Amino acid sequence: MTSLLTSSPRVITVGAGLLDEALRAQAVPTAPVAWRPPLPGTAEALATVLADPRRQAANELAVGRLTSARPHLVGVRRASELLGADTFLHAGPPITWERASGPMRGALIGAMLLEGRAADEHEAADRLAAGAVVLRPCHEHGAVGPMAGVVSPSMWLFEVRDDEHGGTAYCSLNEGLGKVLRYGA
Repeated sequence: MTSLLTSSPRVITVGAGLLDEALRAQAVPTAPVAWRPPLPGTAEALATVLADPRRQAANELAVGRLTSARPHLVGVRRASELLGADTFLHAGPPITWERASGPMRGALIGAMLLEGRAADEHEAADRLAAGAVVLRPCHEHGAVGPMAGVVSPSMWLFEVRDDEHGGTAYCSLNEGLGKVLRYGA
């Protein structure tokens, strides 16, 4: 036990890149291990994907499309042109108000206030719980959203087209720092 006090520490970081970077910036030697536990109930599905003979070709196709894309900005449009007045987009898979994370709920409440659909946070939460707006994933509308971010009808979106593959995508303009509709701020 006394050797812990007399020898240099050995730091092993497991799946925590930020911690490893901070330690290295302080000249602490680390032994990073890139590992994360599989989510409960996913081991069989992961084994199936890893054994699929199509995986290599699919990955090559995806990387090829990413590296050959020729996106260019063609305009800036209001989200309401794509969504209508009663749809809010969110990052991630389909969710309901009940299943939304705290940060996502904060962003949704902020969107309700931004759109004038509630007088205060409590009314916004009540109206969201009652289904006053439709919650849809960004990807169902060719859009992307930042982490726990929300796109509401009056927000402006970049419209980007890819001449190589013919796709069109939308992304909200960066709202800057401070009171924004991502991570519940």
